[in-house]
Amino acid sequence: NHNDVGSFLLYIDGRPAVIDLGNMTYTAMTFGSRRYELMNTRSAYHNVPMIGGMEQAAGKEYGAREVSISGDGITMDIAGAYPAAADVASLTRSASLGADGFAIADSIRLNAPHEITWVFMLRDKPDLSPGAALAGGLVLEYGQGLAPAIEEIPVTDERMARSFPGSVYRLTLAAPVSPEHDQRFLMRRRMDNEKPR
Repeated sequence: NHNDVGSFLLYIDGRPAVIDLGNMTYTAMTFGSRRYELMNTRSAYHNVPMIGGMEQAAGKEYGAREVSISGDGITMDIAGAYPAAADVASLTRSASLGADGFAIADSIRLNAPHEITWVFMLRDKPDLSPGAALAGGLVLEYGQGLAPAIEEIPVTDERMARSFPGSVYRLTLAAPVSPEHDQRFLMRRRMDNEKPR
């Protein structure tokens, strides 16, 4: 498995916008003790939050609880995907699709204060404006208190390059240290001629 509990994909008009890196060329490392050092298996390169710099853990005991599906979305507690050192009491992630776009909402309660860093793997290079990232046909709106950073990842693996030739981009949005974090992210189609503010 990949450590990607609560991750998601988003296509706009049939084109990948928020992505999963998928598989890389299989090697001995893929099936060995260093498996979770590979970019495509780690939660640090999936569309999920990191807590105090900690990623989700490997093993069938690390999973989601209280999964509820409604007509327009899904809600789950993904606290159980993180190691005990992350101090997660609850991490409720909701995803919904509506007329205004696709929304992800996270409500995080910690037993000790930590920084939260949300990860978004993007197909196109994002341009940043206050509270938003514009990447290809995607606009990703986020809270003004989050600190953004962009990492370009050249795709050098032959198998991955069949899906994502060139580069992909890792957008991180960091929130300051706190025991409680509530954030909503709205992803929508970019309007014609819409530019960063």
